[in-house]
Amino acid sequence: MNDFSNSLSKTLQETATTAASTLGAAAREALDHNQEAVKAGKEAVHDLATTVQREALAAGERTQRYVRDEPVKAMLMAAAAGAALTGLLMAAKRR
Repeated sequence: MNDFSNSLSKTLQETATTAASTLGAAAREALDHNQEAVKAGKEAVHDLATTVQREALAAGERTQRYVRDEPVKAMLMAAAAGAALTGLLMAAKRR
């Protein structure tokens, strides 16, 4: 029975070593994959932020150009927007 116990113990140790090695490799692979996903996510957020910034600047330039080219219309539109916003706020306040 002693030989059987030694053999079983050795087999269990080898199995545990193999399992630990396999799990370690799988963990390293998962970590590498996650790091790549995080890097791709950061790049996507950076690209989106750059696009939003560029579009916001373009919208600001278009607005300035419109105000410069059509000052009376721009003033009337701003007054109408302010009146509409005031009306909405007053209606919400009554509730």
